[in-house]
Amino acid sequence: MGRVLVHGGKVAEGRITSLEVQLGALPRRTIDRETAIRWLRDMHSLVAVTGGRPGSALQLVELDGDEGPAWFIRTDNAAEAEDRLPAFTR
Repeated sequence: MGRVLVHGGKVAEGRITSLEVQLGALPRRTIDRETAIRWLRDMHSLVAVTGGRPGSALQLVELDGDEGPAWFIRTDNAAEAEDRLPAFTR
């Protein structure tokens, strides 16, 4: 398990399309939504960096769907069928 800092992200139509992440002292990189979900399911901590400081953790919310479970990434753990990120500042 690792702590991953999230420095920014993009959401389109209620779904994360990309996250800008950093692991330790490694350079920042961009990951897609599927990778973020896989990392969260593997028990990694994704922590949003807002105002230059670590803030709220991103949480994986599972909702039952017509085709089985659907996963959403949120900071408030609400059972809503959309991803939600905090407001990132640069």
